[in-house]
Amino acid sequence: MAEAQGAGVVPTDVLVLEDDELFRTTLAGALESAGLRVREATGGREALSLLRESENFEILLADRNLALGGDDLGDGFRVAEAAMHLWPSLGVIYMTGDVEALEGRALGPRERMIRKPFVAIELIELVRGLCSALAEASPTGG
Repeated sequence: MAEAQGAGVVPTDVLVLEDDELFRTTLAGALESAGLRVREATGGREALSLLRESENFEILLADRNLALGGDDLGDGFRVAEAAMHLWPSLGVIYMTGDVEALEGRALGPRERMIRKPFVAIELIELVRGLCSALAEASPTGG
């Protein structure tokens, strides 16, 4: 993984959508320490608002099961679906402790899943791998 952390690597912009404050800030810190640029959102509407403010995000890291109240979108799948519709080049990584929630759902080429609990390096490698796959798939990519 040393190559991916080299000086020539362009930082990746990641939006972390997680309603658990401690987990969200821990994730953000780990991603930032790996050289990624991170913004944080506690709910779906906030995440979509941040995405609208900056079209530079490559990755949405979304908690699959958001526990926020009814005035929010409440589900990482719903937020990601809306986001990928508006930003076709956006990649999404779902975080979940309930793998059964993914049963019957086929992930698209821009989607990945990571099961909680996980260690930071697993997430960082998944983010970088998805960024590489997105770059290869883009019309201007390698």
